[in-house]
Amino acid sequence: MSAPTRARRDFAPGLLVLVGLAGVQLTACTGEAPPDPAPATEDAGGADEAPPRRARRRVPLAKRRDPPAGESGTVEPSTATESNAEEPDRRPPPVDAALSPRLAQLIEKLRAAKDHNTQNRLWNSASRAAKPEDRDALIGLLDDPDTWVRRVGIRALGRFASDDARALEAVLRVLDDDEQERLVRYGAFSAVGEQDLRAAIPILERIVAEHEMDTVRISALNSLSALEADGHEEAVLAGYPKTENLLVRRALIEALARIGTKRCFALLDRVASGESETNDPRKANARAQLRAAAERTKVRIERRLEASAGAAVAGATARATAPWWTPTPEQKAFAEESGWPLAIESSLGMKLALIPPGTFTMGSAPDEPDRGRDERPHEVTLTGAFYMAATETTWAQLDAFLPQGEKSDRVPASATWTDATSFCEWLGSREGDPERYRLPTEAEWEYACRAGTTTARWWGDGIDHGKHANVADRRHAKEMPAEIRATLSFADVDDGYPERAPVRSYPANPWGLFDTIGNLAEWCRDVDGPYPEGPVTDPTGPEEGKRRVIRGGSYSSELSKSRSAGRSAFFPASGATPTGFRVVAVRAPDGVK
Repeated sequence: MSAPTRARRDFAPGLLVLVGLAGVQLTACTGEAPPDPAPATEDAGGADEAPPRRARRRVPLAKRRDPPAGESGTVEPSTATESNAEEPDRRPPPVDAALSPRLAQLIEKLRAAKDHNTQNRLWNSASRAAKPEDRDALIGLLDDPDTWVRRVGIRALGRFASDDARALEAVLRVLDDDEQERLVRYGAFSAVGEQDLRAAIPILERIVAEHEMDTVRISALNSLSALEADGHEEAVLAGYPKTENLLVRRALIEALARIGTKRCFALLDRVASGESETNDPRKANARAQLRAAAERTKVRIERRLEASAGAAVAGATARATAPWWTPTPEQKAFAEESGWPLAIESSLGMKLALIPPGTFTMGSAPDEPDRGRDERPHEVTLTGAFYMAATETTWAQLDAFLPQGEKSDRVPASATWTDATSFCEWLGSREGDPERYRLPTEAEWEYACRAGTTTARWWGDGIDHGKHANVADRRHAKEMPAEIRATLSFADVDDGYPERAPVRSYPANPWGLFDTIGNLAEWCRDVDGPYPEGPVTDPTGPEEGKRRVIRGGSYSSELSKSRSAGRSAFFPASGATPTGFRVVAVRAPDGVK
């Protein structure tokens, strides 16, 4: 399977709910009719019988979006039938002057667009172009008569909701509005998980318990599981009725995988079994895949629990191995002095290079092109040596811990920070040393990425014709809609890959590490936060915070992120497609010194 195909598959779980928005779409995809809204009950092998659903909650008028002049409050423009009567005036109001010029331009184009593909592209571009100073105008867009424009408003506000009280209030209002169009409301569901909006938990619980539509309840469940809020599997086990819709059930399996407790097993069995017999080979195959997905999810949950319990595996040990690069004098000197091997290999065949202790300047010089405001240069001393994986963790390596159905040992895997951390714990536990492996601190990551260099990238300041890294280049830009290309920066080079590249496709840095710049962005252990003003020793980042640091940029990142000092951050339960990880080992294997 090609790398672009695999990358597109990474988006599949998040798209399942969107695919199931309409009964026609569900029938086309599964060959089944949409589920009957009447509640169904069954003998779930000891699980409680599903209670009847309550009537749909009516939202107070103050919380509803007033229908535009000339429209009925119960019939959307897209579903209204043609009539010989004179059409009401639905011309949109002029764009609010408070919008930034670029955003205002994109919204005007969006209003004028007629075909769905163009509308979708412009919606994407406008959502990305919004800035925090557009907040008040974006809140106003939530009352716009155009659904696409309202979708721009909610998606953009969702990006700011974790730091802005008024944006958060607007997102929660849309989330709690049962009369809101589904596509607009799904923007609020997405924001909850992406921005860790825990204030939404009571609303989500209400939707899971009461809403009459399976797809909406699944969206609420996905958002709850993304928040990693304890105890929500109880509500699911007790109250989620059986549905024969395969798309909905697969989405439910993904949500349970994120919750990840033993209590999810009963519902996994319930979701994957009990279908009526069918002679349709396509349906039978889809149901077999569903059962297999449920079994893989059980294994994933068990592996996470094993990592927490520290269960060792007989014969699983790390060992010394020959270096695959020409070690630097610093690496050789420390290896000779300490007795640590220059390279080790984990029980999964993962090779790690020795990173000697030292002092370096973290951050970027004030005159470095594309530098961020959060890259204050400061001196950092790392007093201990460690090993860092030569490559980003591959699908085959991750599959040994969390079965994904992907077995490639060359293609780097996407993962959440939570799964990456659990993987490190599990790998150490199976080798009898639960604390040997972990994610690198942000300081360790930049120190190893630089490998003694002081330029913007380990090979120099420029992109160098795409010879050293898989970055956002002409080939990737060609895959993007023109409207999105206009909002992003791309390197005027061709690095050979439009999306993720196989590991070791480009040269290693002086310390033997591949793809520290580009390919997939990489999780670090630290909470995101500002740098200190003076010298520090062995920093580990802020003690509290919501986001975790991401480093190195990816094949789709802004070029400013694809530098040794470039910084990003995301929420630990979120699995952005171009984000992976590499592990570090904090000590040599026993008996190899």
